[in-house]
Amino acid sequence: MGVLRNAIRAWSDARRSGVSFRRTVTLGRQTNFCDADDLRTYLGSLAVDTDWEALAAAEFCEPILRVLGAESVDALDASDYEGATLIHNLNEPIPDAWKQQYDCVIDCGTLEHVFHFPNALRNAMELTRVGGHLLLELPCNNQCGHGFYQFSPELLYRCLNQANGYIIESLSIYEWYADAPWYAAPDPDSVRSRVELVNAVPTMLAVRAQRIAEVPIFATMPQQSDYSRLWASGSRPVRPRLEPRPIRAVVRSAMVRIAPGLVGLARRQRAAWLARSGESRLDGRHYVRQS
Repeated sequence: MGVLRNAIRAWSDARRSGVSFRRTVTLGRQTNFCDADDLRTYLGSLAVDTDWEALAAAEFCEPILRVLGAESVDALDASDYEGATLIHNLNEPIPDAWKQQYDCVIDCGTLEHVFHFPNALRNAMELTRVGGHLLLELPCNNQCGHGFYQFSPELLYRCLNQANGYIIESLSIYEWYADAPWYAAPDPDSVRSRVELVNAVPTMLAVRAQRIAEVPIFATMPQQSDYSRLWASGSRPVRPRLEPRPIRAVVRSAMVRIAPGLVGLARRQRAAWLARSGESRLDGRHYVRQS
């Protein structure tokens, strides 16, 4: 659990968009991995006279959050081994006294490590006051084994929606390498298509969502949007079956055996070339480059 330069960028964008950090809680105590240049780049206009070297030397993120306007910062964790102020297992419901107590709830690497993700996300949503914000940095792709889970735009759009008292203000995707561009990921329901991704490097989601109402969270379980549309229409997609010609059958059989190795080799070569050239490696439909 830690704060890297892309999290600082997301927090800075949130602050400029009017997000209040006045009373903040982090899920897990977040270690500071940012250097002075990162902090100066994204926070320089908010705190001109800050000693950036001293801020970069802070072990945890609380001093950075104070630059963003935090008056109090709590950290919620299952144990006190890093000095968390709230001790609680996110697999279990939070106490009622903690609900709606925070202007900003931040996660930079905790939710993917909690086995009961729906409970953990509900807890984060309930910690946030109406009018407050959730700021999440979540693993999206090519990080199998990092935690229990990786996440998709579909999941976040279906959970952080009006039925659960939230709206997503921003959902971006970026690859985890220096100066990687960010892309806006649309709601699959709005584009009426799955927003999928195939790429070669670790990839993250940055989510900013506002709580707009106090309603029972997950009173209706989220459903993937394309299935919801399909069920509502009462129709079934029909896929025509074509009998392959003999030569097509031979080619297809050969490709089934050969193609995976060729595709894997091509991806590795492409990733190596792009790493040298510094070009974006994101390869998917619907994503709109932000920077």
